[in-house]
Amino acid sequence: MTVNAQKRKSRARGSARTGRRTKLTGFSTKSFFAGIAVGILGTIGVSLVPSLIPGSATSSQPTDNAPGPDSSPTRYEFWETLPTNDVAVNTDPYEMSATKSAVAKEYLLQAGSFRKQDEADALRAELILAGFAATTSEVSLVGEDRWFRVLVGPYTSRRETRKAMSALRTKKISALVLERPPRDG
Repeated sequence: MTVNAQKRKSRARGSARTGRRTKLTGFSTKSFFAGIAVGILGTIGVSLVPSLIPGSATSSQPTDNAPGPDSSPTRYEFWETLPTNDVAVNTDPYEMSATKSAVAKEYLLQAGSFRKQDEADALRAELILAGFAATTSEVSLVGEDRWFRVLVGPYTSRRETRKAMSALRTKKISALVLERPPRDG
C-alpha cells in the first residue's frame, strides 16, 4: 500500500511540473504603448485616404459658374411694413370677466342613474343629508325605457365641480361631469 501511495504522489508532482502556467500580470506597458501607436497611425491613415484616391478630392472653387439659390443677398421687408401696420394685441389673454365665465357653462355631477324612482330618491336623500344640492330627473329613452338620474349641482366653475367630485369620492360615489348652458331662474 505504501508503494502505491508513493507512485501516486510522484505522478502528481510530475504532472504539476509539466503543466505549469505562466502568471499573467494585469498591465503591460509595452502593449499599452503599442496600442496607442497603432491608434495614431490608423487615424492618420484614415485622414489621408480621401486625398490619395484620384477624382475624390474636393476643390475649394466651384466647377460651374451658375449662381446658387442662396447667392443673392437676402432682403428683409418687415422694417418698412411693420411701422405702417396696426397690430391688435391682447394684453391679458388669461383674464376673463366674471360675467363671461358665468354665462359660458354650468356643471352638474351625475351621482347615479336608476330604473326605479325609489332607488334614485334614496340616493338623493343621502346626498341632501350630506350637504349636497341634489335633485332627480326623469329621462325617457328610445323604446319606452325610463331612467331616473340623481344630479348634484349646478356649479359655475370647474374648480367647484372638482371639489364636489372629491367629496363624493369620499362617500364611494363615482360621479360623471355634465356640462350645460346655464338656466335662468
